Amino acid sequence: MASKTAIIGIVVAIVIVIGIVAAYYMMAPPAPAEKPTFKIGVAISLTGKFASNGKAVKAAYDFWVNNVNARGGIEAADGTKYKVEIIYYDDRSDAETSAKLVEKLITEDKVDVIFGPFSSSLVGPTSAIAEKYGVPMLEVAGNARPLFQRGFKYLFTTLRPADELADAYFRLLVKELPMYGKEPPKTVAVIAPDAPFYVSAAQGFKAYAEKYGLEVVHYEIFPVDLTDLTPILQTIKAKNPDVIAMGSHTVPAMMLMRTAKEIDFNPKAYLFSFGTHIPEFVKELGPDANYVLEYVYTSPGAPYSDYVFDSTADWIEAFQKETGMYPDSTQAAAWAAGIALETAFKKAGVTPPLDDAERAKLRDALAALDIVTASGPVKFSPEGFNVANPMGIDQIQDGKFVCVSPPEWRTGEIVYPVPPWSERG
Repeated sequence: MASKTAIIGIVVAIVIVIGIVAAYYMMAPPAPAEKPTFKIGVAISLTGKFASNGKAVKAAYDFWVNNVNARGGIEAADGTKYKVEIIYYDDRSDAETSAKLVEKLITEDKVDVIFGPFSSSLVGPTSAIAEKYGVPMLEVAGNARPLFQRGFKYLFTTLRPADELADAYFRLLVKELPMYGKEPPKTVAVIAPDAPFYVSAAQGFKAYAEKYGLEVVHYEIFPVDLTDLTPILQTIKAKNPDVIAMGSHTVPAMMLMRTAKEIDFNPKAYLFSFGTHIPEFVKELGPDANYVLEYVYTSPGAPYSDYVFDSTADWIEAFQKETGMYPDSTQAAAWAAGIALETAFKKAGVTPPLDDAERAKLRDALAALDIVTASGPVKFSPEGFNVANPMGIDQIQDGKFVCVSPPEWRTGEIVYPVPPWSERG
């Protein structure tokens, strides 16, 4: 048995060691507090009818987030950088679910900003929630004009109004075709499913066709759940329009092309308001996807740059390398939204987490923006639309996207009239 003296010695030694350790920690500088992140919340369609489009928008949001974090984070007015954290929930392409998830993001996850869902149908209810709580909402996939006629102050889109998109198509067909020795069309048929974006786009097609002197020989809004376009296209085929224009997303656009081939309907041009840039369109249709036209905000020939990319071509190349996709209008709008948010965040002089007063400052800074990004300019109207973006037109040729308008953006010449189905390879 150890002696009493030895035991006392051991105890004293332990006490001394504990004292030394305690003194060290008392004298050592405290560990720096973890810097807060800037939180963005997104309810997006990862399943359901908008899944392919929602995933494409998510890829674009992620591209910006990855880029800004690689640069150290979003920069405040004092030069401090904060990492950006983006929280996603799957809204399953359902408007009610999307609205509930946005409320959860704001009240439970305490996000600083909301990025929007896919489609005007979902932007409508989700933006009402963001407005209720005074949280800025930047969205890139909902531009039906009625959404921006509700007097909201916190809703912004880096898109132009859906009904204005048609201007670029008819500028190409009526004003630019003669420059290449081609005769402009004279008649057009316009159709769309009965949902906000589709209808808004269709109204634009009709209005701008008439403005440019074309005769609208057929105009029809059909039930959104319609799965067979054969009767409608048979009726239109009998009227023999030069052009068919559709307010669309990917699924109805594919349905139109499949039906047109089945009934041997051969207009000289196919115009779609959205959906043909999504990889599934070319993948599923193959050569039958060729020659369709869709508006764009970017082209390798577009003359833009920002503090990240020296040119639009550089931005497109980087986007393709990371995502494997050629950017469509919503993806271009997502990059523009990210740069707009960075710029406004710095100008507003706010730091995360944002309180109500800071969110209001950020909102005011967004409203005052007038900037250029690598994917196009951004300047918001009082309603919240981006009124600065010029528009081009892409045509699918041999499965690739070729910019055919405006002339200064062109990467190739338009195929017009479209070869009839019997002559396609």
